Amino acid sequence: MKIKFTIQGEPQGKARPRICFKNGKAFAYTPQKTSEYEENIRRSFRKFCKHKFEKFERKIPLEAVITAFYPISKSINRAKFRSGNKTFNNKTFQYLNP
Repeated sequence: MKIKFTIQGEPQGKARPRICFKNGKAFAYTPQKTSEYEENIRRSFRKFCKHKFEKFERKIPLEAVITAFYPISKSINRAKFRSGNKTFNNKTFQYLNP
């Protein structure tokens, strides 16, 4: 089974949990921005897959492929980038015309 869906908005990495102390005890929590983004992903998935399949079977591995599109950083020279220089900080990028 293959499922493909799109999440609107700018891609965001998962932030590290935060730790706070109350009455001498430590509590860990997920930052609000991360929680909201995770909820956005959950809603997008449920909206797309509504009534399209049954639950995933247990003990069967899942594979997820994530493709994220970011704008070209202002620190990259666009002319060189378009001319075929697609490496920056030892990373390879693919140029997509907007």
